[in-house]
Amino acid sequence: MRLFSNETISQYELDIVQGESVLYGQAQQLINICRQKGERSCQRFYEALHEEDTILAEDIDAAIHEGELSFSVQPQQDTEHPHSLSSHIPAPQEETQPVSSLLQDLKLKCGFGEEIQLQQIEQELVREAVTTLQLDTGRSMSLNVCEFGVLLGLPRKLVQDCLFELESAEDFHQLAAVIHIFMEKTSDKERLRQKMASINGYRLLLSRRAKLLLKLLQSGLADCHCSEEFTQQFSNVCLFILRDCLAETEEDASEVSTLDIMGCLQRLERTSLVDVTIPRELAELWSERAAENFQRSVPFIAQLVRDLFPRLDTMEFDAVPVRRGVYHCHPRAVRRVTSFEGLPARIIRKVIEPKSVLPPVNEERTSFGSQAEEFTRLCLKTADALQRVQDYQSKGTITTLRRNLDKQDVATEIRRVLATEAFGCSCFDSGVRARLLTLVEFDPLSCNKPLFLSLHYDTFLSLAESLKANDRQCFQFVFEEVHMYQCKEGLHGMRSVRGPVAIDGGIEEVFQFSTTGRASFLVQLHCRGYRDGQYFQCNQPLLYKMSNVSGTLPQEAEGAGTVVANQAGTTWLRESPSGGLKEIAERIAQSCGGTVETGSCCFLINSWSAECEIRLLYKDDTITAMAERNADIY
Repeated sequence: MRLFSNETISQYELDIVQGESVLYGQAQQLINICRQKGERSCQRFYEALHEEDTILAEDIDAAIHEGELSFSVQPQQDTEHPHSLSSHIPAPQEETQPVSSLLQDLKLKCGFGEEIQLQQIEQELVREAVTTLQLDTGRSMSLNVCEFGVLLGLPRKLVQDCLFELESAEDFHQLAAVIHIFMEKTSDKERLRQKMASINGYRLLLSRRAKLLLKLLQSGLADCHCSEEFTQQFSNVCLFILRDCLAETEEDASEVSTLDIMGCLQRLERTSLVDVTIPRELAELWSERAAENFQRSVPFIAQLVRDLFPRLDTMEFDAVPVRRGVYHCHPRAVRRVTSFEGLPARIIRKVIEPKSVLPPVNEERTSFGSQAEEFTRLCLKTADALQRVQDYQSKGTITTLRRNLDKQDVATEIRRVLATEAFGCSCFDSGVRARLLTLVEFDPLSCNKPLFLSLHYDTFLSLAESLKANDRQCFQFVFEEVHMYQCKEGLHGMRSVRGPVAIDGGIEEVFQFSTTGRASFLVQLHCRGYRDGQYFQCNQPLLYKMSNVSGTLPQEAEGAGTVVANQAGTTWLRESPSGGLKEIAERIAQSCGGTVETGSCCFLINSWSAECEIRLLYKDDTITAMAERNADIY
C-alpha cells in the first residue's frame, strides 16, 4: 500500500499482487514488478520495507555491511520530487528501546499529579499494538493516535480528553493511554484485539512535513526548559507551526503570513477541518502568557498537526451523517483550484535539477557559516523558480537573477515576486505561497533553530511539486450529499483513485465509494475549476426532487427528465439535455399541493460489494457517470 500510495505501482499492478492467494506469491509478484521498473522503484521498495518491517530491515542492513556494500535508504517522500533534492530532508531519527523495558515501569502522568499504572493485560495489549502498528518506541510522533482510538469505536471527545491530560504527547504514551481507556470502559481484550486487527494502520501515518513540525515542537519545548523566562524561541516555533496549519485549512491563505498566534487560533476556530476545542484551549493558554503553559499547550498543538497532515494525500471525502440515511460529504483536506496549469518539465529542470543546487542538510551542524550559506542558496533557488513562474505566466522574457545577492536582497526579491498578480489566490496555490513567505521570515540562524532549515527545504520541495503540470490544480469534482436508498447500510466515504485526466475534450476521474455492505445510494455533486483562465462551476444536469405529488407523474415530466429514484412519495428527476423540466415540475407541484426542490447533478449507484468505483466525466458543461467496478449506475 505504501508503494501504491506514492504511485510506484499502479492500481492494475496492486490488483495483480493482491490477487495472489498466498503471501509468498504476493511477495514474489511485488518484487518482480519493482525490479522490472528499474532502480528507483527498487529503492522505494526498500524504503517501504524499512518502514514496514524493522526487524527484517535490520537483518538486510547487517548483511549489506558484512559484504562491505554501500546502501543508504533515504526517508520515504510523500510525493514524487526531483531526484536531486530527494535526500536533502533529514528524517527525524529516534533511539528505540525494547517494548518490555518501557512497559515495565510505564506510568502515564496526567494533570494534578495523577499517574496511571497499566495492568498486566493492558501492557500485553500495548505490546501487541506496537507490533501491529510498527510503532517506533522512541520519542517519536509519527501516528495519529487519536484517530486510532476513534477507529476502535471510542468517542472522539473521550479520546481527546484522555490524550490532552497526558504530560507527554509522544506516540508510545498516547497509545498506552488509549488502550487503557478502552479496557477501562469495556474490559474486553478480545474485542480490542479484533478491532486492532481490522484497522488499516496506513491511515494513521503522518506526512513527512508533520514529522518535521512535531520534531520542531519537541525541540522548542526542550529549549524552553533551559530558561525560566518566557522565551521568544518557543513563540517563534508555535507561530511557525500554527501558520503552517492554517495554510492547510484556508481556501484563500493569502493573509496567513500576516497573522500572530492569537490571529491564527481565531481563524483555525472557524474552519470545519479543525476540532473547535483545540484552538479554543490553546487561545486560553496563550492569553495567560505564562511559561508553565508551554508544556500544557504541546498536546493540543501536536494533535492539530496530526489531524491536518496525514500521510494519505488523495482527494477524499468523509461521510458525515445529518439524519437517518442522509450524509453530507466533508472533504478531509482543502484542495484548491487555480488557473495555474504548471510549467513544462524542461523549465523546472533548469531551476531545480543542476547538481550544484543544494548541499545535504544536517540539522546538527555546528558551523553557522555553513548553515547561512545553505539558507542563502535555498532562498536564491526559490527566487529563481518564482521568477520563472512569473515570466512564464506573463509570457515575458526570461529574467536571470544575479548570483551574488545577499540574504536580505534575496528575501526582498521573493516578497516582491509573490506580491505580483501571477501569485494571486486565483492564479497560484495560496498555501504554497504562504509557506514561501514563512521561509523568508523565519531565518534559521536569527531564530537559532536549525530545524527551520529542514522545513524550508521541505517547502522548496512542495514548490517544485506544485510547479508540475497537473489537471488537479485547475479542476475538481465536489461531492455534496449522499442518500442511502432502500437499504439499511451506512456510508464510510469516497476517494479519488485515478485522475483527474483531460482526455477527449473532457476531464475524467475515478472515485471509490466505501459502504458497510452492498448498497444503493443517491450521490449529488458538482465540479469546478478554471478553463482558459476563467473560473467555472457546473452542476448540470440539475436534479428536481418532487415530494407529496399524488398519483403518477404526468408523461410530460418523464419526457423532460429521467426518473432516478422513487421512494416514500418522493421522486428524484434528472433533467434531460433538452431542458424544460423546471417549469413542468413547478407546475405539477403547484397543481397538487406538492413541493419541488432543485439540486446539483445526481446519480443512483447500486454497489455489488462494500467497495465500488465510478468514473465521472465533465464535458460540454455536463457531468455524466459510468460504472467502473462492482456497480451499476443510473
